[in-house]
Amino acid sequence: MKENQQRIGVVLCTCGGSLFTEKELERISAGIKSAEIKAEGAAAPEILINSNLCSSEQRRNLVKQIRSGRVVKVVLAACAPVDREQLPSDIARKAGLSDSAVYPVAVKSITGKSRIQRSAAEIRKALVSVSRIPRFEIREIPLTRSVMVLGGGPAGLYTAAELNCLGYPTVVVESREEITGLDAVSGYEGEVFEQRLSGVKLQTGSRLVGIRGQVGRFTARLATPGGEEDQEFGALVVATGVCLDGSESTLYDERIVVPLAELSGKAESLIRRREIRHIAIILDARLEETKASSETAMELAAGLQDPEQRQIYLFCREVRVSSLGMQVLYDRVRESGVQIVKYKGSLTLERIDGGLKIAYRDAIFEQDCELECDLAGISPLGLHSSADSSLAALLGLSTDVQGQLQDNNIHFLPETTNRPGIFVAGACRGQFYLPQIAAEAKNVALAVDRLLRPGTLSVELSSPVVDPDKCILCLTCVRCCPFQAMEVDHQNGVAASIPEACQRCGICVGECPARAITLPAWSDAVLAGQMAEA
Repeated sequence: MKENQQRIGVVLCTCGGSLFTEKELERISAGIKSAEIKAEGAAAPEILINSNLCSSEQRRNLVKQIRSGRVVKVVLAACAPVDREQLPSDIARKAGLSDSAVYPVAVKSITGKSRIQRSAAEIRKALVSVSRIPRFEIREIPLTRSVMVLGGGPAGLYTAAELNCLGYPTVVVESREEITGLDAVSGYEGEVFEQRLSGVKLQTGSRLVGIRGQVGRFTARLATPGGEEDQEFGALVVATGVCLDGSESTLYDERIVVPLAELSGKAESLIRRREIRHIAIILDARLEETKASSETAMELAAGLQDPEQRQIYLFCREVRVSSLGMQVLYDRVRESGVQIVKYKGSLTLERIDGGLKIAYRDAIFEQDCELECDLAGISPLGLHSSADSSLAALLGLSTDVQGQLQDNNIHFLPETTNRPGIFVAGACRGQFYLPQIAAEAKNVALAVDRLLRPGTLSVELSSPVVDPDKCILCLTCVRCCPFQAMEVDHQNGVAASIPEACQRCGICVGECPARAITLPAWSDAVLAGQMAEA
C-alpha cells in the first residue's frame, strides 16, 4: 500500500452468529476483496469481522483494531441505523474518526435467497461512496456547564432538582411573582422536595426577551424587576406549561356552564330541591385529553357525588386508567354512583329553561342520546392546550398541530426539540400527569448531562457549503432549516451554515433556488457511488 493511500475497513457484524455463518462470511469477504474502489488514493479494503457490536467489549476490541490498523474510514455492515442509532457515531468518536468516516450498511434488513450476493453488492457500493467522502476536520467547542429552566411549575422544578443533584448550576426563571409549582410538587413529594432545590436559583418576575448563540454556548436576555440582564448557559429547558385561549370563553357562562375548576363551588351554591340535581363533567370536548385530566375529573366527580342531592355524569371519549392508582380511583368513582358516559363525535350543548341539554352519540350503544342537567363543568384543556407561541417563535422551536412544543414523536424523542441544546418538559409538550412529569424530568436532566458532561462538543466540519458566486441571499435556506442552522454572513453578504447546529439533513441543498449549496459528505460523486452497479 502506498503511503498516501487511505485505508478503509469493512466491519461485518455477525449478530452473535445469527446473521452470517462462517461460509457466508467467506463468500462476502471474497466478493469485497475483489471489488475495485473507483477512487484515487484508496487501498484494498481490510475486513474486520466482529461477532456482536451490541456488546461493549466487542466494540472496544473493534476500536482497537481500527486504531492499530490505521483505518481512516469504515463501512459498518450491521443493523439498520434506526435500530442502533448511536452506534456509528459512538464507534467514530472512540476511534478518533469523524462521523461521516463511518458509513453504515443495513445488511440485517436484506433477506431472501440472494441475500449474501446482495449484501456483498451493497457493501461494494458503500466502499465506492465512502472512498469519495472527504476527510473532515473536527472542531472542539467548549461548553458552558450551567442550565436555565424556563417555568416554575412542576415540570420546571422537577427538572431543576434533578439537574441540581447532578451538580449543574441551575436557574429557574418564572414570569410570575411566585414559584407556582412548589405547592403541587411538595404535596406529591413531601416537604423534603424543597431540600433538593437548595442549590437552585429561583428568579421570579422575570421573562426571556432574547437569545443568541448555539448549543452549549447560549446567552439569554432576561427582563427582570431590576431591568434587562444577560445570562450565559449551556442548555435551556422549556417548561412553561400551556396557554388557555380566551376565545373559548364563549362556551362558558356564570350560571350553567363553567370551567372545571369552578364546578365544585357552583355545585355547592345550587338551591336545594327535593329532586336530585344532575351535574355533568365534560372532558375531550374538542381535543383528547390525558390521564391527568381524567384523574382531576374523577376526583372531582367522587367528591360531588351525593345519592340524596346530586347525580354526577362524567363525559369522556376514553377512560384513561393506565396506572394502578388510576384504576383504584376509577373503581372508587364507579362505586360512588358516578355515571361514566363514553361518547364519540361532538357534543352539542343547548341552553334550556333553568338548565342545559347535552346531545351526544353513545360510543357503547351506538345511539344518539340526550341528557338534561342543571350544571356542567368543561375542562379547558379539552378546548385548547397550546404552548406559548411567542416563546416558540423567539426560540425558533417547531410546534405540532395543537401548538405544543414538539412536532416529533414525544414517546420516541421524549425531551428533544428541533434545536440542539434546547429541551422541553411538561405540559408545553403535552404531558400533564404529575407522576409522568417527575419521571420525564429525569430524562431531560440525563439528556442535558450527556450534552454537557464531556466539557467540549466535537463538531465535524461537514456542514453545507455555500458558493458565494451563486448565492443571491434570498434567505430560503434560513427560513426552511428546521434546526435554525443557517444564518447570514454579513461580512461576505452570503448565507452560511452553523456547524454545531446543523444536522446534515440536506434540506437547504434541495431548497436553494440558485443551487448554491452543497453538502460535502453527500456530494454528487458520493451519491453516484450509491447508485452504481456493484
